[in-house]
Amino acid sequence: MKDDQGQRINFEKCGMLSDRTRYLKQHNLIIEEIFEWSNFVRIEGNKAVHEGQSSIEESDECLEFVNLFCDIVFTLPALIKEKKSTHPNQSRDG
Repeated sequence: MKDDQGQRINFEKCGMLSDRTRYLKQHNLIIEEIFEWSNFVRIEGNKAVHEGQSSIEESDECLEFVNLFCDIVFTLPALIKEKKSTHPNQSRDG
């Protein structure tokens, strides 16, 4: 992944997952809503793993976020790439 200056992000220098998502938000690489949801998933996941406390509803919310995130990050770009390849002469301006 590259930052807003086109430089590759070295996540090893960012520290913990919370620091990494904060970095992405601070550099406008994710929107506030994605940042908030990722924190929810991180916190609930930690509670479930370390404390053994998680409800079905919280698990469902985490799964919903992960599915939406994967759709945005992986599925949507692949669909756009596929559409571009089937319509190579179509103008990017519409």
